[in-house]
Amino acid sequence: LRFPVNMLSQTVYTQTRERSIEKSIHHFAKHYGFFFFFKTRCPYCHLFAPSVKAFANKYGVSLNSIRLDGGVLKEFPNALQDRYAS
Repeated sequence: LRFPVNMLSQTVYTQTRERSIEKSIHHFAKHYGFFFFFKTRCPYCHLFAPSVKAFANKYGVSLNSIRLDGGVLKEFPNALQDRYAS
């Protein structure tokens, strides 16, 4: 079986899987990071920004935010300006 059918076994399986995923994310965070490019008029950027910031904070992932239009998002008030954005 790939996924146990017993409730207790499902709990153990899920906890073990979550620990494995978190271990992989922490390993990733030690060696890599994220760039978050955004525009202030982009509704998807506004929607996604809190999740990106929360994920980076939770796992200690290095995060550089880069604004493409000169504006800011409340989650990233000190974002870098993209030099090449028009």
